[in-house]
Amino acid sequence: MTEKTPELLCTNCHKPVTDEMNLCPYCGHQLKAGTYQAQPPPQVIVVPQAAAPPAAAPMPTAAAPPQKKQNAWGLLLKAGFRFALGYVLVLGLSYLYTEYKPQVQPFLPFVGGESAEAAGVAWNYVNEYYPDFRDAERTVSAVRVDGEPYYVVDFTLVSSDTAQTLRMAVSRDLQDTFVLEYYNSDASWSADNE
Repeated sequence: MTEKTPELLCTNCHKPVTDEMNLCPYCGHQLKAGTYQAQPPPQVIVVPQAAAPPAAAPMPTAAAPPQKKQNAWGLLLKAGFRFALGYVLVLGLSYLYTEYKPQVQPFLPFVGGESAEAAGVAWNYVNEYYPDFRDAERTVSAVRVDGEPYYVVDFTLVSSDTAQTLRMAVSRDLQDTFVLEYYNSDASWSADNE
């Protein structure tokens, strides 16, 4: 068995040289005895590793459907169709509501959606029969009177020495209007006392 001699390196350029060389063939440096270095053998570090679990087989995946390229006309046509369908639906529901309003209205929640119209109807009544309250401050609320939905409109006049309130009731369909109560800070009067 032959013994392998370690590889020698030039002290200047650190390239491999032999024992018999006087000059480095790479950099031309003068080599003398003791001016070269033996290259240390490479160190191999063995790290013990735990056995890796076997890799699971990959799950088959469904292929993605091919993407359809849509042109501008197709998108425009779809948008126009959706708009027309929505328009027809709104018109149809509006027609049905106006046609069957007396039958449908008792089942709808009474939230005072037409309170501005109710205030206008009450003001017309006050303008004709109680002209003193034309410029009064108005407040509208939605209530039930004897189980029926009504808008109650309060007209309030405040002066330096008195306060007057006229309370009107307007039916939900805006057809009936009547006085509920009149209040004067000097003397009160109620519609029930007439």
